[in-house]
This record gives sequence, C-alpha cells and structure tokens, in this order.
Amino acid sequence: MVEVLSHYSNTDRTLKPLVGALTAARTQQRTHSQPPPRQRQHRLDERSARELADAYEAGGRVTELASRFCIHRGTVTAILRREGVTLRPVGLSPADIPLACQLYRDGWSLARLGEKFGVDGMTIRAALRAKGVVMRSPNERRSRTPFD
Repeated sequence: MVEVLSHYSNTDRTLKPLVGALTAARTQQRTHSQPPPRQRQHRLDERSARELADAYEAGGRVTELASRFCIHRGTVTAILRREGVTLRPVGLSPADIPLACQLYRDGWSLARLGEKFGVDGMTIRAALRAKGVVMRSPNERRSRTPFD
C-alpha cells in the first residue's frame, strides 16, 4: 500500500509538465492578442542625406542606395529632391533604343537586354513595342538553336 501511495505523493514530478504547458499556453495567448509590431522607420540625418546625394551624383542607382541606407526607393528620391539633386531620367535612354532593337532582332532576350542597359526587361519590351518591333512568342525563342 505504501508503494502505491508513493507514486501519488510525488506531485512535483507529475505536475511539472502540466505547469510548463499551462505557462506556455498563457504566454502564447498573450502574444496573439497583441498587435504585430510596426515597421521600424529609418530616418537619415543631414550628414547621411548628403552622403546619399553624393553617392547618387557619383553614379549610384536609386535601388542600390535604398538597400545601402535601409530605406525605400521612394524615400531616396524624396531625399534627393530635397537636397536639390537633378534626377537622371528613368528607363531606357532614347539613344540606346536603336541598339536594343537590333540586338533583339539578333536574338537577344528581353532579360538579357535589360541587364545590358541596366533596366527591367519589361522596360525594354515597352520601348521596342513603341518603335514598332514585333515581339517574338515565348515558344519561338526556345525553338531556335544557339547556332542559328
């Protein structure tokens, strides 16, 4: 009889997992009732804003600067305007369009042209279509061999 009672008398061993589970459930319940944390704002001081403007004027791209300074690309543009920096034109340069048309006709993909000219492939596509270039079908590109 004493042996059976000893199993029921040692409550510390049997209750410990239950107390731990209850504590975890309460903690989890509290975290779910709280709103998610807001995104942390990164504000640049005057020195950093001037450094950003200098980097842009030295040829830095807006997306690269946004990543480097941990801010949105729209914020980069706003800071550059506030600093009085003249922004470079966005998209494919009009001087590059004839070469892009020729390379596309030679079999270059839109993605490859985008890499060459530093713009997105869809920007290349829009510029080529505006010049009246007929776009290839996706299957047409795949069916050609590299030696054609």
